[in-house]
Amino acid sequence: MSGRFIHAEWTFHPEQKDDEGAMNAVTYGEKAQELARKLQVRETRKGFDVTDARKNIADEVGCAPGTIETLVRGRRKSIGGWLVDRLRAALLSEIRRELKALIHEYEVLQHLGEDADPTAKRKMEECIREAQEILSEEEGTPPLA
Repeated sequence: MSGRFIHAEWTFHPEQKDDEGAMNAVTYGEKAQELARKLQVRETRKGFDVTDARKNIADEVGCAPGTIETLVRGRRKSIGGWLVDRLRAALLSEIRRELKALIHEYEVLQHLGEDADPTAKRKMEECIREAQEILSEEEGTPPLA
C-alpha cells in the first residue's frame, strides 16, 4: 500500500506581490495556471480523461471547462481573484481528501502489526506529516499531532 501524494504537487509557492503588497494581473494569471494544472493532473490520475477532468474542475470552482483549458494552456487574458481563490480552495480540498484516505490506509497498516512493511509505514507517516504541515500553513491552523 502506498499513498497517492506526490510531493511536487503539494507545494504552494508564495504569492508574488508588488512593493505595496498587492498581487498584479500577471501573478494572478500565473497562480491560476499553476493551480489549474495541478488540479488537472490530480483528476487525470483518478482515471478521468483530460476533457472530463477539466469539466470536473470547472464544476467544482464554478466556471466553464473552456476556462480551465485556457488556463492550463497558458492562453489567459485576465483572471479574477475569485477564480484564483476557488482554484486554491479546490486544491486544498483535494489534499484534505487525499490526506483522509492516506490516514485510513495507514491505520489499516497499523492493524497488520508486524506483517506491515516498516518502510511503507515510515513513508506514509512522512507524507501525512508533510500534508498536514502544508494544510496548516495554508489554512493558518496548527498541524494535527
